Amino acid sequence: MMDMGAIREAILNLIYPRRATCMGCGDMIGLDRDDICDECRMKLAKNWIGLKPAPKNSRIDGAAYAYGYHGPAGRIVRNLKYRGAWLLAEEMGAEIARAAMLLRIENICYVTAVPMHPKRLRQRGKNHAQVLAEVVAELLGLEYVELLYRTRNARQQARLGPEERKKNLHGVFAVREEYMELVKGAEVLIIDDVFTTGATAVNCAKALKDAGADRVYFAAYANGERKKHG
Repeated sequence: MMDMGAIREAILNLIYPRRATCMGCGDMIGLDRDDICDECRMKLAKNWIGLKPAPKNSRIDGAAYAYGYHGPAGRIVRNLKYRGAWLLAEEMGAEIARAAMLLRIENICYVTAVPMHPKRLRQRGKNHAQVLAEVVAELLGLEYVELLYRTRNARQQARLGPEERKKNLHGVFAVREEYMELVKGAEVLIIDDVFTTGATAVNCAKALKDAGADRVYFAAYANGERKKHG
């Protein structure tokens, strides 16, 4: 005889044969696990960015992105970041690596991630940027090193306006003392999930350059810069 759990599973399979959802649009996609549907993959392909100019007057020497934040990419980022959909990390990391290859990676010494404050890290369990950075480093054949740390627990950037974001992160990133000598004269690639106003990337690059890094590059899965009008 089938036990009650098996009976329940059989009934669910009859009503909802495949209950997985698309991480890009939220629709049920007829697969055994959460994934990205074909339609969202086509939208992503049309939204590919690659190289993009670094923010003006920043200390970033080059920047690359997989996709624009609007559309499926934004939802994919949020599913990784807030829902802990870690199954997305391998594919997202691969797309970041593909974009980063357009940079001068042959000269890059280390890959690092935008750091998370210990308090927030305890709440989320993992630093999504580090998970992505480790995938990128492995795919590019580079060394991942946790070079940066947060000097204080700043307010969440997503809840702030552009000017507030700049002030919020001023002086919040620094190079770990044990890696100060490692950074001097090095070329570093910073990884994050998304670029919006650039405050995070710019301040991370500043910390590395102030510590003596020669060149600093930045790569992310999505670019969410707002288009300027007028």
